[in-house]
Amino acid sequence: MTRKKVTLAWISNDSARKVSLKKRRLGLMKKMSELTTLCGIRACLIIYSSNERVLEDV
Repeated sequence: MTRKKVTLAWISNDSARKVSLKKRRLGLMKKMSELTTLCGIRACLIIYSSNERVLEDV
């Protein structure tokens, strides 16, 4: 089963854009956590957002 291709476009609605960023950030953090567990390595994930003060790290 294949996934549909995601079209990337600017999200004009501010709240929808923030929700999208939050979901993508959580997904990336989960993937990195799984990768570090499977491979037994340490990793660093840096996500920059001009709208937020401080972003959490794993």
